[in-house]
Amino acid sequence: MDNEDQSDENSPVVSTGNKEFTLDDTLYREFETKSFAIRVQSSATSSGSCNVVISEGTITNDVGGGVFVNIEGNSADSAVVLGKSDSQDLTVTTKGVALYGTVQSGPWYKTATSDADNWAYLQNKQGGPAVEVRGGTLTIYGGTYTAAQGEGVLVKNGSVDIYGGTFVGADAYNAYGGGDVAGPAASYAFKVFGGQATVYGGTFGSPSAFGSGAFVMGTADVKATARIYGGTFKVSGQAGFSVCEYADLLFDPTSSEILVSGNACGIAVENRNAPTKIVINGGIFESTGKNGSYDGVWFSNTQATMTITGGTFIGSVRSGLYFQLSPEWRKVQISGGTFNRSGNNLPIAGSYSQYSVIATGYRLDKSNPSSWQVVAN
Repeated sequence: MDNEDQSDENSPVVSTGNKEFTLDDTLYREFETKSFAIRVQSSATSSGSCNVVISEGTITNDVGGGVFVNIEGNSADSAVVLGKSDSQDLTVTTKGVALYGTVQSGPWYKTATSDADNWAYLQNKQGGPAVEVRGGTLTIYGGTYTAAQGEGVLVKNGSVDIYGGTFVGADAYNAYGGGDVAGPAASYAFKVFGGQATVYGGTFGSPSAFGSGAFVMGTADVKATARIYGGTFKVSGQAGFSVCEYADLLFDPTSSEILVSGNACGIAVENRNAPTKIVINGGIFESTGKNGSYDGVWFSNTQATMTITGGTFIGSVRSGLYFQLSPEWRKVQISGGTFNRSGNNLPIAGSYSQYSVIATGYRLDKSNPSSWQVVAN
């Protein structure tokens, strides 16, 4: 059966060449996959505890998603556990790739957050996330979670702790105009639309899976929180980690090393005039592409607050940190870190004031023109 649980018949449509764009769209957030191989769910009025442990095995769905969790109505000691530490004995795979519309004729959807062509998308008809959480508590210790058209793990609400495992998300089609699909409707290894996800380790993305590694975005009513204490987010396309509006994101390598690596940039702070918060206490953040304007961190949200106390930021083509848009005064504060450039570019560049972004009591050490450091006075 198809996942035909959302209708787009009444959406306004605009034709562009041989494509059709459906406007003012939030379908990518509201769409619900019907078919899951395993569903752990309870109503809001449920009582008693619900504890499910899946340590090993092979879970496959040719039509919809893998494992669905929504146990918010149960008692506080309810929880779902997937996998075992340092083990790949559990595999969850979704194989469906059918879409509503086609790349040749649409209908393409324009997300409500951007008019960029590569943010336009085709909605899943089959496929889905390997793991989706809408409520309750999920802990993942290990395993392999792969989607042919969808996310490795998708968090819309609840609490998720990830200690290990391999997560791969993918889009089975190219963006409008070619290249990788980007933005909130694209498929990622790790996506948070609400609730809180805490990562202590694991591998997110694959060199053979184009697109981005991770995406975090909430709404004015539902904030999305991600705490990264360890793990590798490495992809061959776009950003290793994208952060959009109403997000709260922390990188703090206290559990294991953090590597965030993408073709275009390590971290993309997306172009949104809405609040979001990023704290970076350490890790490596790098771009790997060779042809383009590629940076360790690309910053393009004037309403974002960003605090950097440490880390290494590597621009493969341009800068370790590049300000596409100038942040508001003192909303970016840097008190540590090493910023590496490529070619004749500056290690920190773009539209910014050094007096605004370097924290009080600190300075930029420019003694090495290719690698600047922020140090105490």
